[in-house]
Amino acid sequence: MLRRDPPLLAKGIDLLAAAAELASELAVKDPTARGFTSAMAYLRLGQAQAESGNHAEATTNLQYAANALDVLVELTPEEDPDRGPTEHFLASALVSLGDSCQMLEHWEPATTALDRAIALRHRMTEQSPGEPFATWFLIKALQSKARLLEQVDKLDEATLSLNDALRNAQMLADLTADDEEWAEPAGDLLGVIQGDFGNLSALKGRTDDAIKHYEEALKYWEARHTRHPERPSGALLMQIGSSLTEILIEMGLDDRAQQVRRIVQETLDQQEDDKQT
Repeated sequence: MLRRDPPLLAKGIDLLAAAAELASELAVKDPTARGFTSAMAYLRLGQAQAESGNHAEATTNLQYAANALDVLVELTPEEDPDRGPTEHFLASALVSLGDSCQMLEHWEPATTALDRAIALRHRMTEQSPGEPFATWFLIKALQSKARLLEQVDKLDEATLSLNDALRNAQMLADLTADDEEWAEPAGDLLGVIQGDFGNLSALKGRTDDAIKHYEEALKYWEARHTRHPERPSGALLMQIGSSLTEILIEMGLDDRAQQVRRIVQETLDQQEDDKQT
């Protein structure tokens, strides 16, 4: 609810700012014990500011959090059980920092932050192979890097990053297919990346690849929306269907374009029927 209510978000940011200031004061008195608390307070504050669109202040606080967590990682021995969680939050701070730098078009610091985050996430997946959380966060970092590369018109490099994300997302979906907690989130992530890949392929003029990825995304979101019409998958279904229809018409494949429109409409109509009954 906090993310959808601007007044509540603003109030939350004020509270987080006060907590961060207090945590910082405590860290000065006891840097070893309170440093992590301070870093986490600034991380949450920066993420909330980014959510509100205030990326200038967000980058300042996220950089502070990343720097503090970086120091804590260096001070924590490899065998210490606290090192893993600290590295996790460092990587999270770096991804959030990279995303906010992107919004400000600060391309170099965005690249630096995201490259570091991806290196950390790759290391974590190597240390915990098959662990869903580690793979999930690696994919998210790769998605952020692909968006950055797309914005600076490095489409071939963006494809490499998105390929890595897609490969890991497929692996995550396969590994968690029978897991009640993970099967659907992993499938959703794979469906989103298929759509992203369709967009990137279309941007590169690779229409055959774009159609292939859009078709895969459409198939997933159609099934997903049929299973759970109450969840916000209809918008993604419409978005993918619209992109696929547009490219099919450009290629003169009008019959298939009409078929896609019909699939989307019938799926959404079924949702309305279910609501009425």
